[in-house]
Amino acid sequence: MFYFLIKSLIALKAQKKYTEFAKEHQWLRNFLIGFLIVWATFALENISGFIGINKNVERLILTFALILLFICSNLIIWYALNTPSVFQFQNKIKKTSGYKLSNTDYNKYTSAIKQFMESHKPHLNPELSLELFSQEIGIHQRVISKVINSVFNQNFFGFINSYRITEAKKALETPTNNQTILEILYAVGYNNKSVFNTSFKKETGLTPTEYRSKYKSDILKKA
Repeated sequence: MFYFLIKSLIALKAQKKYTEFAKEHQWLRNFLIGFLIVWATFALENISGFIGINKNVERLILTFALILLFICSNLIIWYALNTPSVFQFQNKIKKTSGYKLSNTDYNKYTSAIKQFMESHKPHLNPELSLELFSQEIGIHQRVISKVINSVFNQNFFGFINSYRITEAKKALETPTNNQTILEILYAVGYNNKSVFNTSFKKETGLTPTEYRSKYKSDILKKA
C-alpha cells in the first residue's frame, strides 16, 4: 500500500506537462499525503511497544490514526460522488490528445478510405462495423469517424449505406441483371428488406421496384 502511494505521487509529478489536468487533480496529492500520514501513524503505533511508549499514548496514537483514516475515506467518497469526472483522468487524456488532424491528414485519410472502399468493397459485408472496418483498413476508429463526419458530412453507417445504395442502383440499371430485389439487397450488404427499401427511397426518392421500372422506361424512350 505504501509502495502504491509513493508510485502515485511520482506518477502525478510525471504528468506535469498536462498542466490543466494536474491542477484539477491537486486534491489527489493531498489525499495521498493524508494517507501517508495515516500509515505513518499506524507504523508508529506498531513499534511503540518496542520503543517504550506509554500504553495510553499508544491508544491515543491508534485513535488518531483511525479517525484520520475515517475522514480521508469519507472525503474521497464525497468527492467521487460530487465530481465523478475526475476519476476518469486516463480517458480524458486519451480523448484530448493525438486526434487533431491537419489538412494533409484529412486528404491522406480521405484518399485511403476511398481507395479501400473501391478496391475491397467492405460495404458488401452485412456484418460490417466501425471496429471491423478499422481493423481491416488499419486506421483508428476515431480518425475514421472524424474524417467521414467532416469530409462526407455523414456518420459511419450512413457512409457505408451510400456505397450499398450505389451498388444496388448499378444492379437495377443493368438490363441483363435478372436478380430479384431481395437477391440484390443481400448482394449489396443489406440483410433486411424494410431497411433497404427505406434507405433506397431516401437516396433516390423511389422504391427499388419503381427505380428499376423507371430506368427501363427511360431506356425504351431513348431507343
